[in-house]
Amino acid sequence: MRYVQTHRTRWTAAEAATYVRQQAALRSTKWHRLCLGLCARAYGYAASGTPNADRDGYVEASDYWDSSAHRHVGDRRPPVGALTCWTRPGRAGHIAVVVHSGDHDVHIASNDINDVVAVVPLGYIEKSWGLTYRGWAEPDFPNGIGRNPEQRPRPRALADVWWQRLSLGVTDSDSVRVLQRRLNATVRARLEVTGSYDDATRTAVAKYQRSLGWTGVDADGLIFDPVRGDGGRVTTRMLFPETRFDIHWTDPGTRPVVSVDKRRVDAKRAGAPPRPAPRPRTTRRPRTLSASGARMIGEFEGFSGRLYNDPAGHCTIGYGHLVHRGPINGAEPQRFSRGITESQGRRLLREDARPAGEAVSSLVRVPLSQQQFDALCSFTYNLGAGNLRRSQLLKRLNAGEYDAVPEELSKWVNAGGRELPGLVRRRRAEGVLFRAGSYPWQTQPAAAR
Repeated sequence: MRYVQTHRTRWTAAEAATYVRQQAALRSTKWHRLCLGLCARAYGYAASGTPNADRDGYVEASDYWDSSAHRHVGDRRPPVGALTCWTRPGRAGHIAVVVHSGDHDVHIASNDINDVVAVVPLGYIEKSWGLTYRGWAEPDFPNGIGRNPEQRPRPRALADVWWQRLSLGVTDSDSVRVLQRRLNATVRARLEVTGSYDDATRTAVAKYQRSLGWTGVDADGLIFDPVRGDGGRVTTRMLFPETRFDIHWTDPGTRPVVSVDKRRVDAKRAGAPPRPAPRPRTTRRPRTLSASGARMIGEFEGFSGRLYNDPAGHCTIGYGHLVHRGPINGAEPQRFSRGITESQGRRLLREDARPAGEAVSSLVRVPLSQQQFDALCSFTYNLGAGNLRRSQLLKRLNAGEYDAVPEELSKWVNAGGRELPGLVRRRRAEGVLFRAGSYPWQTQPAAAR
């Protein structure tokens, strides 16, 4: 079996084929009408990051084909894992993942086959949809956004690493050996791989934590803190962002612990208030924006059935749908220049909000309630995944500083070099939603009698 080179993708061709075959076996409807999204997910990305090459308002299969660095035009013998492409003038086109490539037949896993993901022959798309086959491209998502929130496919067994007894003073631990090897690779710690969580290992962990900009107790060099009975989970996830391990957490047990920070033990005995722990309101991780979250975004964006320039000077329509960067210039697609209905605007809003939800899911590494997820989706929808990724807000949240989020949100109120009252109100509402779980219409004062 031949495989495509996947140097710039997160998962291998075998894993991509396994993933889309699983979706087909489940008769998944999640990827209806989102063929490029399915291909990006198959290769481990939350979103493709493909540029809108033809500037028509949609990121589609033809955009990927036009921007691909390695195209094989007209070749009908693509290898497993390749991305096959079909287009037709005036149509969005289609893209699918090759899952079988034999001497006489090629099969693809495609979405939207009777509204589900299914495995069909290569010629199915041409015969059924009337699209023109363009060829195949080697998978390449250099601008891919975030990590895939779906579980990684398992074409081969992965190693289980049990982070048990992973605390200072533990000896002969396979988990500590894995940790030490990773520290040697990331911060050049030059640790001897002994399996003992000694002072040298703690110093290396602290060095890594400081490299993330963490300070104080967040840079104490501990994976499991026996005083707090917690800690280190975020450090572990940061150390192993592309892990091939299933990480399981267990109680560190009753083995003797040495060299514990005496100052913090004394402070605890003296009755000093403990450091506030993260306060997730639920352990379930929301994946999608709720209906209330979509309503909140829509109310702040406001609806316009006609093209307008947003406060930053970009051509926009509906509930804040970006048509193109820069002001209205008369070259907008006809379907927008004629105006849209509120129903069309709501559909665009749901489509536009999906990448924001995927970005929040992939970038935030701590538990969130649905209300907290919606607040961050509103922020990301408004300002973009890039700003979330680079923000101090994300860094502090992933460090467990939930209480810092409203403060960090309040810093993002400028556009065009000036503070906008509308952004002040929006950031305040997002902060209230994150902190108290209340949507704007739930916190408005009752009308005077």
